[in-house]
Amino acid sequence: MHAGIDDAILRFSTPGPDHYADNRLVADGECYALVWSPAGESFAGFNADGTPANESDRLILAAPLAKGGRCPETIFQVPAATYAELADGEWAVCLIDTRDARDQYLRTREADDAGERELARRVLALYGEGRPDKILDRPLRDAFLFAQWRLAVLARHRANAYDAEGCSELAMEETRLADELDKLNGAIQRIRATMAWASKRRLERMTPQEGLRLGLARADFALARMFALRVLDTAPDDPAANFALGMDFFVQRQYTRAQQYLERCLERRPDDPAVLNNLAQCHLRRGDAAGALPYAQRALAILPDSSEVKLTMERIQSALAR
Repeated sequence: MHAGIDDAILRFSTPGPDHYADNRLVADGECYALVWSPAGESFAGFNADGTPANESDRLILAAPLAKGGRCPETIFQVPAATYAELADGEWAVCLIDTRDARDQYLRTREADDAGERELARRVLALYGEGRPDKILDRPLRDAFLFAQWRLAVLARHRANAYDAEGCSELAMEETRLADELDKLNGAIQRIRATMAWASKRRLERMTPQEGLRLGLARADFALARMFALRVLDTAPDDPAANFALGMDFFVQRQYTRAQQYLERCLERRPDDPAVLNNLAQCHLRRGDAAGALPYAQRALAILPDSSEVKLTMERIQSALAR
């Protein structure tokens, strides 16, 4: 992990792929923390309540930044006074494993969930009485905002679990609480605003092909679509642009339209397992398991060890057996 400093701007990222301590790839939306330690010292980690274990260490920010198994380039503006105070120290980027929060949820019952929701509501109620994120004492403010972020993480884990159990009303309530907690968290909003500004400036300078490649690399198909449409104006058979549009429609569950663009891509990339597997998924999700089978078989022949293609094949075989 590396960080660079330019005036009062911190640019940091990780090269990836990043892994948890158990060697599993970091999940999208996982949190990274930008931390500072006095010169000559290493960051000592966090206490159970999320505060730095060493009182002389500083938590600069913590945010759910993980994407594609790494921390993408993030730009954070530091006030001049704060930067001057910390100029002689050591900076680092740390991965925070929030899976414990998810696992903890899985071991709790309804009463515990209700208690955590009530705590989240009480934090939100504080904003109706003032601005707790404007606490003058810096360590106390940092601890409060970090705790607020952790409450949002727990709410999202509960929402995912409720969604998997078919409890849609509870899932929506937990999602609403998480969104409100993040919206009122000034630290996260400042990070997002700075990232959005930097991203917009970067995108404005990109050619259609550069933007298309960036969108596909991030698996951000809405972004890729924006540039793909411009590419198709001059190159209607461009395989990457057709793939981007196909996947954008796929994410929107418009499988017929997704299939059309993916088939155009396949004409130029007949042995691309990703295209073949997604075409199989399009047929399968439209109820055409027989039509999905040839695409999945071709993908599996190219990537026989792919767990994703194997899963597609299992679903096809299960549908055909009914």
